[in-house]
Formats: sequence, C-alpha cells, structure tokens
Amino acid sequence: MSELIQLRQGSGGVINVAHDVDGVPISGIQAAKYQMFGRDDSTVMTLSLGNGISWSGDAIVITITAAMADQLDGFFTHECAAIDTDGRDLIVLDGPIQFKPRKVRN
Repeated sequence: MSELIQLRQGSGGVINVAHDVDGVPISGIQAAKYQMFGRDDSTVMTLSLGNGISWSGDAIVITITAAMADQLDGFFTHECAAIDTDGRDLIVLDGPIQFKPRKVRN
C-alpha cells in the first residue's frame, strides 16, 4: 500500500492495511512496527503491536490518536513492517501521509 493517506491535524485516524503474500492473505501477525518520518528523515512516531497496532480479522490496524496528531501538519513518509504468523518479514505499508492543518470554525 503506497497511496497517499490523508488525516487531519489534531484528529488522528485509523489506517487499515489488508495484505497478502503471493496472492494469499496473511492470517495474522506476531509482531509489527510502524514509523513515521519527517522531511529530514527524523522519526516522528513509532508504534508497535499492542501499542497503536492491532490485528482485526484480516487487516493490520494502525491507530493514530488525536493527541499523536495534534502537532502534525504537512507531508511525512511512513512504513509498517510486520512478521506474520508464518514467520515472514513483510513491509505492508510505505509511502506518503499528509496531515491537513486544522481549520478554526466559528
């Protein structure tokens, strides 16, 4: 999955990653790590299985809370690596993510 994901600053969101290997959906994960990087390649955020990453049915679920997204504005890159229940090391997500600035409403 490498298409642009857009979230709103201060709102957070959920990213669902359905993934397969050679046309066969993965049946679960035993470990996962998600990282977001700034323009200078500095690490902005790190999540792991049980701490922002979970498995739900047939997808890896990455949860970015409103507090995590509070100061994020602009474009970043991100990736998620996982080890499935068969022991395969997989890159299941990489690419751009954008946090649109919050708008003040009257």
